[in-house]
Amino acid sequence: MRGSVCLYQGDELALPEADIEYLDLCDPYGIRFWPRFKGRDGCRTPIPWNENQYAGFSEIKPWLPLAESHLPLAVSIQQQDAESMLNYCKHLLQWRKKQEALLEGQMTHLAANESILSFVRKSANQSILCIFNLTEQKSDFQLPVKAKLNEKNSFSLGLYLQQGRQLKLSAMSALFIELM
Repeated sequence: MRGSVCLYQGDELALPEADIEYLDLCDPYGIRFWPRFKGRDGCRTPIPWNENQYAGFSEIKPWLPLAESHLPLAVSIQQQDAESMLNYCKHLLQWRKKQEALLEGQMTHLAANESILSFVRKSANQSILCIFNLTEQKSDFQLPVKAKLNEKNSFSLGLYLQQGRQLKLSAMSALFIELM
């Protein structure tokens, strides 16, 4: 949707889903359907802010346990690492805020193979080509005939290689490139 950004709690830290013991569950669905469905509590554990007791989330024991696997991904640790997921997300969101086409542009879908989702977002002053490889294999994308890319204003989540009008995208990747 135009202008919408959706980050689930913990995405910006690359937190994996926590494994919650049955006795610690709070989610009625998880309790009722255990072990076939463990519920939503694994996605609702406290955010690890630092390395203190209860990871800086609270001064008392939180309602769900902290996952040990989340502690090395604490905000205080990732803030110090320029290559961390937290800093990567901050950079992406800052870049996105400057892209008029992504904020308010119209969307036009482009034909692509079954593993690629592609469209152009176009505003009065800007057009951005958005390409998503939704598979775990490399995939090719054929650029539209008239497309001229401004790679100085681009953002890539994954790797890509351009060979003429063909883009080769790494698995599970996304590419945003301004069109000139």
